[in-house]
Amino acid sequence: MFLFVLQYHVDEMKKSFLFSALYAAFVFGGRHLMNKRAKFELRKPLVLWSLTLAVFRSSFSNTKQDPHAPVLLLKQLSILFHLYSHQLFP
Repeated sequence: MFLFVLQYHVDEMKKSFLFSALYAAFVFGGRHLMNKRAKFELRKPLVLWSLTLAVFRSSFSNTKQDPHAPVLLLKQLSILFHLYSHQLFP
């Protein structure tokens, strides 16, 4: 039984190293290929996405089950506004 478990772990370890090597090659190869491309300006779409998620979370939540949802929405909106107005995120 012990040898079977040990062999199983050795086989799975080989797969783990193979997939880790493929992942590293994909990441660093992708960085090399994308090095000369222009950067995307995603600040405004991401802020819009975050605000949309906050609004839908608040509007679809049941206030009987989650009475703090409006307060959480205001906190999220104020934090996002602060970050965007002071441009604290890259």
